[in-house]
Amino acid sequence: MYRIMDENRKQSLFVPLKPEKLLSAKQFYSLDGQIMFWYEEWQEYVITVISEEKTYNADDYNLLPEGAPFQLIYGKLVFMAAPNDIHQKISMRLSVTIGSYVMENNLGELRAAPYDVQLDEANVLQPDLLFISIKRTNWIKQRLFGAPNFVVEILSIGSQKTDRE
Repeated sequence: MYRIMDENRKQSLFVPLKPEKLLSAKQFYSLDGQIMFWYEEWQEYVITVISEEKTYNADDYNLLPEGAPFQLIYGKLVFMAAPNDIHQKISMRLSVTIGSYVMENNLGELRAAPYDVQLDEANVLQPDLLFISIKRTNWIKQRLFGAPNFVVEILSIGSQKTDRE
């Protein structure tokens, strides 16, 4: 049995598993809206429970482990599954084509998902590709704060509704 704390360290969960086997070279493990990760500061495995009822903000989003497959959309943490091979192929081709043009013409910066775009306190999104003009590159910190100049969202079968909205 392993002791795992909740996100606020208010209660312990005891689970009959070996977290290190689930994590094995990953930063986190996601299962049914929960994220388990090794929290270095506490030297403990931590499970973060994502509630569909709760409204979250950018500060909450920032507490997720790096690379956690979530976007913050209208205050809700939305799980985003890894893209399939066709999606990746399209993304790579667009990245190379658009990226080459942007670099050759010194137009600005191109980023590919996962890359956070914080629009406001209730929305931190990860478009598939985004372009930031050279005049706005100062908006880039650890993430982009504000809307990109150009966004590409590749529709996926499993997330079409979210992608379109």
